Amino acid sequence: MRRTSPQKIVDAALKTLTAEDVRKSIGLPFVPSLEDWTGEDASDEEPLIVEEPLELLKSGRYHHVPVIVGFNSHEAMLFMRRLRKDPNLLQTIDGDFERLIPLNLHVNRESDEGREFAARMKRFYMGDKRVSNETIQEMMNLMSDVMFLHGISDYARLHASHNGLNSTWVYRFAYDGALGIYKRILGIDWPGACHGDELGYLFHFGVLNLRLDNTSPELQVMHKMTRMWTNFAKYGTSRLGSVRGDLILGTAEN
Repeated sequence: MRRTSPQKIVDAALKTLTAEDVRKSIGLPFVPSLEDWTGEDASDEEPLIVEEPLELLKSGRYHHVPVIVGFNSHEAMLFMRRLRKDPNLLQTIDGDFERLIPLNLHVNRESDEGREFAARMKRFYMGDKRVSNETIQEMMNLMSDVMFLHGISDYARLHASHNGLNSTWVYRFAYDGALGIYKRILGIDWPGACHGDELGYLFHFGVLNLRLDNTSPELQVMHKMTRMWTNFAKYGTSRLGSVRGDLILGTAEN
């Protein structure tokens, strides 16, 4: 394993996903897991994760420091890539909406409860419409909530419950510009900020190969983003002001 290239390991790992994994929206076969540090498989090294992270968050048994978390306006735009690979996916989802129920809600997708839960989800996001090319935006809203915002919101509220609102900051990034790294790489032209697009405004990516003049809106957004992050790193909450427009910052209460 140590002599194998990281790319080969990643490629091989993705091939282990089963059809049922894909149906359950499991995108990563290997993730951080609980370590057995008392049984026969325990090692001499100090374990990193010995309890469920959610239980640690609920109990407040972790290092209490200010945090800042965020999300983008159209996180699930990555969904567009899957549509290109599988044009029948929308029809599949329309006939199997139960597959979209978040796993951490512990709802049996094959039960009457699961079918009713899926029907309520569909009504909430889709109204009386079917899943089709005409409801891509509705699907992105749903997938963004299920895959990203649901967990981000829960984390922020749990952290705030132990540390106070002034120690828990949440931002929403919505700027759709030339430095949106993931949209450029994936060739997506749908409006909005895709998952990972904010990174182009925090770090230099040679693949973008862009020169920005002093009046470009991208440069202004870059300054906002870097100022927000560096001020938080330096001052915590004491000097953070609210940023408006395509970058909205507030406490977990907002």
